[in-house]
Amino acid sequence: MPPKKKSMSDTGTHKASSSSLFSALGDGIDVTGFDPDSKTVSETSRFRTEYLELSKIIDNKSNNFRALDTFYLELSIAKVGQLQPIILVPEVVEGKSTGLYEIKVGSRRFAALNRLLEKAFKKSNQKDIEKYSKAFAIILPYGATQDEIETIYRETNTTARPLTVEEVFAHFDGIFKISDTGEFVHIPKGVNKYEYVSKEFKRMGFDFSATKVKEYLTIYSASDKRVTDWFEDKLLTRQQAVEVSRMPSAMQISVMDKFEQMTTKEISDYIKTYMLEKKTEKLTKKMRGIDAISFVIKSNKNLKHIAVMENIRFQSEDEKLSFLSQIQELQDHLNKIEKLLK
Repeated sequence: MPPKKKSMSDTGTHKASSSSLFSALGDGIDVTGFDPDSKTVSETSRFRTEYLELSKIIDNKSNNFRALDTFYLELSIAKVGQLQPIILVPEVVEGKSTGLYEIKVGSRRFAALNRLLEKAFKKSNQKDIEKYSKAFAIILPYGATQDEIETIYRETNTTARPLTVEEVFAHFDGIFKISDTGEFVHIPKGVNKYEYVSKEFKRMGFDFSATKVKEYLTIYSASDKRVTDWFEDKLLTRQQAVEVSRMPSAMQISVMDKFEQMTTKEISDYIKTYMLEKKTEKLTKKMRGIDAISFVIKSNKNLKHIAVMENIRFQSEDEKLSFLSQIQELQDHLNKIEKLLK
């Protein structure tokens, strides 16, 4: 049996505290008729989660900003579902419940679900209509304070549902989609793709740095898909998977074939040796660069010395011109080397 999949705690978010208002979720306790003057949410833990029809949800009345850009959130929900709940409270008008629920947190998720539902209706896709007609929601009792709402938000932001490595890669399927011309479909030209995707993940509620996006994209793009599978199954660490993914295609296949016959420790030792050899090679190249700089400096000094020598004798004027031409050619080559070294 493969090991347990990596959760979002492995991939880029912080952990929630152990003492949690979220701990009572799933009890299915009905809060209808809750008296806001009796006890607070934290005192009663009387709130519930459920999939609620979008038609029963209204946007936050105090929210003056319409959620316009929900493209990547729609993409996320379409790929892996709604990972974070919308936080609601019952709508009460003149002391009576209307049967509707007002959003306190999650207006963008609500907008994204509505747009996905609208697209499903246009395509007459019954499966998607059923999928997007309800929202994963936390329903708090009427009278919940702002502090209590924010506490629930912080808790659900990290514990509502872990994001597995497979789900990260599912996001990548859409975000890094390539067109027939070899260009990214959803990432604007001229932007740093790692920074751009990191910001989009954060907008969706996931803390994913640009460096982490780059590492995961390297693994996601591995020539040998066993690298991705082994990383998902925790048979390779992130650093190990990145190193193997950076190898040339033929080498990746050869290395993964070897790994099939190795123990975990042998794999670790192999990659450590490979990384050490690569570091040594890089250092050697750097030293060669220093040697090249030294060569240019010495050569320039010699050329200047030759240029001022007046006692060089030539058999003919043509021989002198040929000699000077060769000197000039050597000087041109040195100039090119200097430019490459800068």
